[in-house]
Amino acid sequence: MKSKSLRNSILLGLSTLFIKNKSVLKTDYPDKPVTFVVPRPPGDLEDILTRMIAEDFQADYGVAAAVVNKPGGGDPFPGAMEVEAAVPDGYTVAANAQVIGEIDKSKIKDMVLGAKDAPIKIIEYSSYTCPHCRSFHQDSFKNLKVDYIDTNKVHFTYREIYFDKYGLWASIVARCGGQDKFFAISDLLYSKQKEWTQGTSDEIDENLRRIGITAGLSQDDVQACLTDRQKAQNLVAWFHENSKSDEITSTPSFLINGKKYANMPYLEFKQILDAQLLSKSKVS
Repeated sequence: MKSKSLRNSILLGLSTLFIKNKSVLKTDYPDKPVTFVVPRPPGDLEDILTRMIAEDFQADYGVAAAVVNKPGGGDPFPGAMEVEAAVPDGYTVAANAQVIGEIDKSKIKDMVLGAKDAPIKIIEYSSYTCPHCRSFHQDSFKNLKVDYIDTNKVHFTYREIYFDKYGLWASIVARCGGQDKFFAISDLLYSKQKEWTQGTSDEIDENLRRIGITAGLSQDDVQACLTDRQKAQNLVAWFHENSKSDEITSTPSFLINGKKYANMPYLEFKQILDAQLLSKSKVS
């Protein structure tokens, strides 16, 4: 079951989304077909989220819901003026579904480090565009890996959070090389975060491609990954499900043997882990 409320809350926070028929959110609507107009090309985060909402809308109200992409120039952000004046072109949810296919979250795999039977299980929720996440990975994570993951005390799972389309693009590049290259690419994304997040959308796209190639991916591999709309759609749905299930409201966040913690200095992290290890050793 997809979370409509979570999707809607995320969409409200995305200032780059315009809905042509603003009355569609009223409880007494609709009584005729609806058109959602997105000022971004197909495959963008806003586009994917809007299609999910339109699909639910169509099912809930029993009327046709179309999604129209109207990318282009204009102020205050690309596409804004075109969206306001857009004429629906019939790019419907149903047609899009035939191209992209059904959402399948089972195709998205957790990226992990450490022994599966380690006594402590950590799940990190993080965003590649989050400065606090960069700080954690450039400092605390390196110590965590040496002290606990590499010594079979911690099994570590990394899960992405998408605050914007650039975080989604970065995630796609990081996953492009599979489990073998994921953490090496992630390290590059965090260490170079200040550089690759600068510029226009096209420049950021090119920056991410360079990072992938630097990590050993081919140009063809990166191109295939970044144009895989089905995977992007699956990733967004997977992110929604995980973040709602674990009630993630900030990044980085951690689940340590099922208990949620916010970001913290490494010494506090170490105290929690050592206390859990001591407790488990007494039980055994």
